[in-house]
Amino acid sequence: RNGLPGRACLLRTICEVSSAPLHYGLIGDFLNLLLTPSVASLSASREDLADLKHYLHAEAEGREGGECHNEFKACPSSVFDLLPLIKHKILDF
Repeated sequence: RNGLPGRACLLRTICEVSSAPLHYGLIGDFLNLLLTPSVASLSASREDLADLKHYLHAEAEGREGGECHNEFKACPSSVFDLLPLIKHKILDF
């Protein structure tokens, strides 16, 4: 309960990755694919599409150049702020 708001930060991350895809080799490609809900929508049923509505909106917002930090204000941090720290922790242990 003391962490970041999960859903809002996931939506902001989807928006930001759609706006500026990650360039970290294979891991970046995997994360870009994972954070692209339109890929999941290709084989989704009508009921599943309703569940994906918010995620598809976040992706479209980023792709259209929206301001992700304003659209998803409930999330105070960007994944791009955390990536250098994560990369340092993983690669430099």
